[in-house]
Amino acid sequence: MKRPFPILMGLLCLLLPGIAGGEALPAALAAALHPSDVLLVTEEPHRVVYSQHPDTLSVPASTLKIATALLAFETLGEAYRFPTDAALTEDRILYLKGYGDPLLTSEVIEKYAGVVAKELGASGIDSISGIRVDDTYFDRITIPGVISRSHQPYDAPNGALCANFNTVNYRRAKNGGLISAEPQTPLLPFVAKRIPPNAPGGRIRLSPAESRLYAGHLFGWFLQKRGIKVTGTVAPLPVPKGPFLYTRRLLSPWTLAEAVNKLMAFSNNFMANQIFLASGAHAEGTPATLEKGRSAFCHVMTRLITHCPAVVEGSGISRQNQLTARTMDALLEQFAPYAPLLHTEGGVRYKTGTLNGVSTRAGYITAPTGRAYRFVIFTHRAKGNAGQVLDALKADLSAPVTSN
Repeated sequence: MKRPFPILMGLLCLLLPGIAGGEALPAALAAALHPSDVLLVTEEPHRVVYSQHPDTLSVPASTLKIATALLAFETLGEAYRFPTDAALTEDRILYLKGYGDPLLTSEVIEKYAGVVAKELGASGIDSISGIRVDDTYFDRITIPGVISRSHQPYDAPNGALCANFNTVNYRRAKNGGLISAEPQTPLLPFVAKRIPPNAPGGRIRLSPAESRLYAGHLFGWFLQKRGIKVTGTVAPLPVPKGPFLYTRRLLSPWTLAEAVNKLMAFSNNFMANQIFLASGAHAEGTPATLEKGRSAFCHVMTRLITHCPAVVEGSGISRQNQLTARTMDALLEQFAPYAPLLHTEGGVRYKTGTLNGVSTRAGYITAPTGRAYRFVIFTHRAKGNAGQVLDALKADLSAPVTSN
């Protein structure tokens, strides 16, 4: 005798968007989820444990950085170090060329300047007649979702030669004068003139025109600190073909894997798009553009997860980025070897994502039993809180297993 009920239930699973396999949601987890929230929990390798709307397109916010990291590892390699080139022409003009280093901080520039000063001094050169900065490795970039007049560091403009995330922190000294809020960074006249006269302290974000010069001014300041006399101006100009009195390729003190670890910890959108753009230039040729970044991204994603999600930039700041929980789960499966680079808390490794009205989490849970799970949580509502959903999920997966 045929039993139509299982067949009807199977059809319902296909027709109802909230049902897509897995077990019934436990009461506490169901209470934490809104009917519109997206959830997918998979026990490794592929057993779906819980799911709700796993095939609904969603804004991933900063969980997208997992995909950007995969792009970079596949394109540049874990051991890649971002370079910066220095070259001195016969008329003693020092050229600096950037390649998109997302971690070109004051500490790094001081180290580079120390290397260059020592090597110039060993060659009998104790002065330079100007500094030229070459940022032609990147095209002029506008990131979808970035507010151009914002002073927030996550809205900083991207470029091939950017120092300190294109931002400057300052404060007032006891005597009322302006000083740097960071002991490792001088407050240069180049940027001090940008600070409002009565500002008590804070942060300014450099414009694209200023940002490409800032690294040059810092480099010159640190060269003088190391005994090299610097005269002339700092100006934008591509590196000529030569001849040169001196050349040096300076490599970041951090590997790409270490940079990604910092990216995941601080969720810096500027860093993410520097990595996204540099990966595109490496794969598709210079200058770096968003289009080349997206093209490289699609090639890598198609190879790794068989399709290309709708992604317009690499940080997750744009709401035009759209993917499903099932796609994010596939990305997590590929990212598993790099899971230690994510934030870790109580047996959970994960990446957060937050935009106005968007709260997301994606990562890995190891239960006390040793069973390993991947999870994706997307909420898109005013009071959505993916963290609360994750707490309920952790409690459920950590609960003692009972038998009848």
